[in-house]
This record gives sequence, C-alpha cells and structure tokens, in this order.
Amino acid sequence: MATRKRSSKTTLIFFVLLSFVAFVAFVPVFASLPSISSQSHSHSRSLDLDLRLRRHHRHPRRGKNDARKFEIAEDMFWKDGKPFQIIGGDLHYFRVLPEYWEDRLLRAKALGLNTIQTYIPWNLHEPEPGKLVFEGIADLESFLKLCQKLGLLVMLRAGPYICAGFFTVGVDDDLVSFGEHISLAEWDLGGFPAWLLAMEPTMRLRSSDPAYLQVVEGWWGVLLPKVAPLLYGNGGPIIMVQIENEFGSYGDDKAYLRHLVKLARGHLGEDIILYEANASHSQCLLTSTHLGLRSDFDKIPWNYLGLSLRDNGKVTVYFLWYTTDGGTRETLEKGTIQGADVFSAVDFTTGDDPWPIFKLQKEFNSPGKSPPLSAEFYTGWLTHWGEKIARTDANLTAAALENIVSRNGSVVLYMAHGGTNFGFYNGANTGVDVSDYKPDLTSYDYDAPISESGDVENEKFKDESCYLVFEYISFLDRCVASVHVKFTIKSVLVSAIRRVLGKYSPVPLPSVPSNIKMTRYGSIQLQQTAILFNLLDGIDSAHIVEAENPTAMEYVYQMYGFLLYVSEYASKPGGSKLVIPKVHDRAQVFISCSSTANEGEVSYVGIIERWSNQAVRLPNANCVSNTSLFILVENMGRVNYGPYVFDRKGILSSVYVDGRVLKGWKLISIPFHNLNEAPKFNPVIQNVFQAPKLSIHKKLEHESEDIVEGPSFYTGHFIIDTTTEVTDTYISFKGWGKGIAFVNEFNIGRYWPTAGPQCNLYIPAPILRRGENILVIFELESPNPELVVHSLDQPDFTCGSSKASVHQL
Repeated sequence: MATRKRSSKTTLIFFVLLSFVAFVAFVPVFASLPSISSQSHSHSRSLDLDLRLRRHHRHPRRGKNDARKFEIAEDMFWKDGKPFQIIGGDLHYFRVLPEYWEDRLLRAKALGLNTIQTYIPWNLHEPEPGKLVFEGIADLESFLKLCQKLGLLVMLRAGPYICAGFFTVGVDDDLVSFGEHISLAEWDLGGFPAWLLAMEPTMRLRSSDPAYLQVVEGWWGVLLPKVAPLLYGNGGPIIMVQIENEFGSYGDDKAYLRHLVKLARGHLGEDIILYEANASHSQCLLTSTHLGLRSDFDKIPWNYLGLSLRDNGKVTVYFLWYTTDGGTRETLEKGTIQGADVFSAVDFTTGDDPWPIFKLQKEFNSPGKSPPLSAEFYTGWLTHWGEKIARTDANLTAAALENIVSRNGSVVLYMAHGGTNFGFYNGANTGVDVSDYKPDLTSYDYDAPISESGDVENEKFKDESCYLVFEYISFLDRCVASVHVKFTIKSVLVSAIRRVLGKYSPVPLPSVPSNIKMTRYGSIQLQQTAILFNLLDGIDSAHIVEAENPTAMEYVYQMYGFLLYVSEYASKPGGSKLVIPKVHDRAQVFISCSSTANEGEVSYVGIIERWSNQAVRLPNANCVSNTSLFILVENMGRVNYGPYVFDRKGILSSVYVDGRVLKGWKLISIPFHNLNEAPKFNPVIQNVFQAPKLSIHKKLEHESEDIVEGPSFYTGHFIIDTTTEVTDTYISFKGWGKGIAFVNEFNIGRYWPTAGPQCNLYIPAPILRRGENILVIFELESPNPELVVHSLDQPDFTCGSSKASVHQL
C-alpha cells in the first residue's frame, strides 16, 4: 500500500513537472495566437474602434445631405460616417463569361470580400478606332450593377494602362544578372488598343505626348461618363477610381499623371476618391550556395516559406526594399501625385511585414489621409508557357493576410478569381532584352482561392488545416551581398483565407457554394478539313498587300492572329541561309517551286523564334525558276509591361537570304476573330467554319516524314444529349503541337502542350449547347496521330518538359 502511494505521489510530481514545462514552452506560442472565438474577437475589435473614435471629435459624421458618402479621414476609410475596412479582391469581368459573373461574385462574397477590384481593358472596348463595344463580356455597366445588387463595393481601375510589375535581379553562381520585367494583369499591350501602334507619327505611350493624351481623352470621354452614375455618392457601388497603375515602376512624368487627374475630376467630380498604387517589391534568384544550405537544401519545406524550389536547385525569394534608399521610396516618389488630393496605396510581396511599408506610405499622403491599404495582396502568381505551374502556399498566404487585417489594415486580394485569357488577349513579359520574350498562358488560374473554373475545394478557400510552418527572416543587400536566413520552428494554427476573413468580419460569412459541375463528354474525333496553303488561291488580290519590304502586322491592320509573308529567291545548289534579325513572335518557314502554294508541293524547313532567333537553312528545292518563300508569323501576345511595351508584331526588319536583302513581298492576313467579336469574313478561313466537312485533295508534305505536318484545320463534332444538363468541361490537347481552338465559333484560346505546362483548355457551359457542338482546331505543327482530343473534368498543368524555361522553348 505504501509502495502504491509512493508511486502515485511520484507520478503526480512527474505530471506536474511535465505540465509546467509544457506550459512554459507553449505560452509564448499561444500568446501570439488569435482568439478562437470569432464573435468575441470581432466584438473586442469593434470596441477598440469605438474607443478610438471617442478620442477624436472631428471624425466624419452622417448628416442630412451625405447619406451616401465614402471618404478618408484620420487614416481610416469611412462609409456613411462609419469606419470601414476594405476587404477586396480582383475579379476581372473580361476573364469570365457574363453568365458566370454572379456565380463568381457570390463565391468571392463567401470568401469574405466586401469589395471587388477590376481593371478596364481599353482594347476590349475599342478594338478599332471609334468602334466602341460595351456588350457581352464587355458589358461593364451590367457587371458593376450586379456587384451592387449582391452588396459588393467596387474599386475601379480605369487605366488607361492597366498592367503593372517590377524588375527582377538574378544572382546565380555568384554572377549578377538583370532579370525579367514581371507584369501583373497579363493582358495584351497593357490594355492599350493595338491600333495605337499603327498611328503615325509614333506616339509615346504612358506619357504627356500630346498625340497620346488626345486619344486618351477620347477614350475617357466615353468611359467615365458611363461609370459616373455608378459612383457611390451617386447611388452606385464605386468607392474609388484608380489613376494609371504602378506608374512609379515605369516613369516619372508627373505632367501626364496630373493630366489624368484633371480628366477624371472633370468627368467624375471632386468627391470621388482617386487612388494610385505603386509597387514596392523586387525579386532575387538565389542558389543553395548563397543560402549556405548544402546537403539538406532539398529537404527544406520551401513551399511553407512561400518560396519555390526549382528543378535546377534555385530558390526564388521575394523581398521588400523599404528603406529610405530602396526601391519603395523611389517608386512612390516617381508615381505619387502629391498635392493633387490623390490617395497613394502600395503593393508589396505577400509574406513580408507590411507595416513598415504602410508607415512609408503615410509620407506620400496628406496628414490623416493614409489608411493602410495593400492594393494588390498576391494570393498566387502568373505562369508563362514553358514554365512549371506557379503554386503558392495557402497557409503562408493566410498568415500574411491576418497580419494586415488583424490590425485594421485594408487589403485587396490579387487575384480572388483569375479566370481565363480567352481569344488572343494574353499578354507577355520580357527579360534582359526585347528578345527575351515570355508569353502568358491561356489559363489565368493564378493559383487564386477561386480557381479558373470557379472551384473552391482548395486549401486557400477552405478553412480546415493545421500545419507546422517556418518563420524566416532574410537580410538581402540588393541581391548581391551575403545572405543570412534564420529559421524558427513554431507550432501555430494557420488558417486559410476564408477562416482569417471570417474571424475579422463584422457579419457572418455566407455559406460556401458548391463547385460547378464538370462533365467528361468523351473522346472527340477530328478530321483534317483544310490545309492553309490550299486556301490561298481563293484570295482576291484586293485582300493582298504588296510591299517592297516586310512590314508590321499593325500597318496592314492585322492586330491579332497570323500574317503570311510571301516572296521568292534564287536557290543555290548547296542551299541558302535565311536570317530574320527581328521577328515578333514566331515564324514558320516553308518553300515551294510555285509562287502559288496550292499549285505545288510546299515543304516545311524550320522555325525562327523571337527568343532564340536562329538562322534557318533553306535546302535547294531544284526549282526551274526562283523558289517561293512562305513565312507564317504568329502574334503570341504583346508585351504588357516595361520599356518594351511598344511591341509591334510580324517581321520588323529586313529579311536576308545568303546575306542579301530580300525584296518584293506579298502580305496575306489570316485574322481569326478575337474575344467578343463575331466571326470575321475572310476568304482564307471562311469555309472552315461554314463547311467543316470540306474535302481534302492535297497534303502538306514534311521534308523527312510521311505524317501530315504544318498549318492545317481540323474539325470534330460531339453531341450533348438533349436530356442531359450542359455543364463545364475541359478539352485536353495532349499529343498535339501548337495552335488555337474554337468551340461553336468561340475562340477558347491557345494551346501548346509541347511547351506546357497547360494541357487542357477550359470550356464554360455557356459556350456549349444541347445537340451538336463543333470544335475547330488550327494546328500549326503536328496533330495527334490519332486525330483525337478528349473532354475531361479536371485541369491539367503537367505538360511540357519539367526543366523547360520560356527562353529555351
């Protein structure tokens, strides 16, 4: 009995000591944790705000004449006389079919958002000078009214330029190199209409050039009166309108910015809050050597740190320059219009401490006019063709978000929902020079909490996850000096985005909608319905431009798609060398012994690409007379950020054969219709859509293979039963080369599985119909040997080489 009591006493002492040790170890952790009760936290936060208000006597109050008013005072946003925290997210109406606008907005609201931020792409609304489009996917007013109907406010990014970005610096094996111009928005030409590039004399975009300002005045003279009735003070949802976008990362033309402010005030009045956002982030590429990590380098869970481990053992680290001599101050100084009563917001890298940035932000706003606002809080990242799909960690994202909202900071998620770059509107980035070209994917999923197809079954949207995460502190001296990384392991509860936003929301969040149904419609068998070169003889000479030298697509009013350049040269017994110093973006080269392609055999000889620009050997075709040269150039998307944004397409230099300039050209447009356009009447391709079962009499022959290869049209049909619900689907292009696709004459975008990572194109249900559906593919290279594609119910980003990079396509 005594032994048993002594044992019990020993056990008790052991557990007391163990409990004490555990208490000492975990108290610091739990002390930093938010309250488990969302309601109690929200209540205490509300009381905190009330106490703050009582200490101030001159805060805005709701009066008889300002029942609806959104304003800034005492470093806070005020809505109808009450403090307001913006919890917003970017959701672009032009990347979502109108039939799905309400669905995506409801999902954004269920995520915890009270505000939607959207760009306005000028090129979508004015595809031709004076031709204004505000219908269909371009029906901006309907989108804004729908936001209001659903109880969502709007931050409107009116442009006229809508992209943004920053310049990266690479550090690789102790060698410093300039990196790429990374853009955010990824929209062709930064939203500018391509016809601006055809105007003479050449204008300077994003400047106080009078010619440029004149066209901007014309565009805003149409746009801003349309949105003025929808301003918050006029009874609408728009609380703020952005002027330009991250201009401080581009230039310092204050006269240009002031002119935009004057234009906006003239159309929208003095009460609307105009805002600007300037980037404050850069990127550094580091190797394991720089991080001082050797054998255990690959074992570090970089995804939990918001870092991406690349196949070649490199880590991309995003960091802030926010000291007085860093990039932040410089971009704010160049992009801020001080004294113009324009609110200056900031963008910065997810995961870094935002509060020093917000402190700096105050220096560039009037006293009391600087509520902390992250205008672009990155939930994911963009991907170019040839790269691995970008993924970011949900838990790190949520933790960084909580760091802002828990202290009454306002935030806009970029993106809440990415959507799709339908048609030819995807943008591109550049690297060290204009030839270091990186086109964006058709998918704009962005690894956002609401996926491309509206899926919310992901870690960022949902809220049931608990992980170990690693906090890190990095000290980087302009990406060149030594780097020290400190890791501290803590056991913390990390919430997904919805959990974080729900915790600080003054009202309960709506329930999470179910995912939209997806259907596998099975295999789709295609047949070759036309070879491009067989269609050329039907072209009226009035549709052919003749010129002494090649010229840009824009000068023949071919803004998107493809342009065929035709000339001839004298062959040599040993062959010839073809050089095109400047081609934008990708040229396929063919030769024939006949000046009319359909009268003779056309042979494919090679490709000249903007990012590699290798010479092509022209074999001796043993022609009786001169050899005809056919160069098909694809516009793969205009650069939308940086010094090379003035990005004309086509052949932009002389063409050399054996060192001699080739003269005498014919230019033939092949203009497929773009997003929100009716199918174009064009003699080259009209029969493909009107008679998809057109018989084929000739085949394009490859030099060394028997398979049909080269620019051809393929058509397939698939049936949706009349009793079956029409739902979303994906079409997989695995096994195909490169091209564009149309479903029921809707341009669903580009595919390029050989480069990757995107294998499947998203097909929203509103494009489909019960009964027969028609798929038309314009394949540039090699079709799937079985001439088949598959309708699937999931996205797929596993195509291409895992080690591919855009400049090595």
